[in-house]
Amino acid sequence: MTCAFIGSSVGGAAFVFVRHLSVHKTHFVKIAFYFALFSTMVSPIGALVELHKKSKEETENAETEITAKPRYTLEVVILFFFVASLFFVAQVLVNLAYRYEKAGRLSPIFNIQMIFNLLFDVIYFGQVLTTQELAGASLIITCTIVISTLKATGTIK
Repeated sequence: MTCAFIGSSVGGAAFVFVRHLSVHKTHFVKIAFYFALFSTMVSPIGALVELHKKSKEETENAETEITAKPRYTLEVVILFFFVASLFFVAQVLVNLAYRYEKAGRLSPIFNIQMIFNLLFDVIYFGQVLTTQELAGASLIITCTIVISTLKATGTIK
């Protein structure tokens, strides 16, 4: 939960700077390109740390049990590319939106992502939502609609 909060905070700050880049007439695809480039350069560091951690665990567990190494099937590789493609398209569209609108006005709209997360969880994984999850989702959706309406009518800035 803490990581999600910190990630949201950092992401929010990043999108404010994306909006600022539009002042400099930066093309929205360039921003997505540099996002992908930076991710490509940084992600191997995390992968190496995880690999080192797993090899250490395997060494410690070698005496007691046999550990299976992950297998990258064609399905997994295709899913990697599919997920990367979805993130790229999402990033380009978000950058394009921030080019034309203030970050504060767009942020409530991005809360709608939660609806899609829930729907895909239910459809793809068959998850059954609890009453608390439905109540929380309803509260967030209602607040998003109210805030967006108030901003669209000019009641709040």
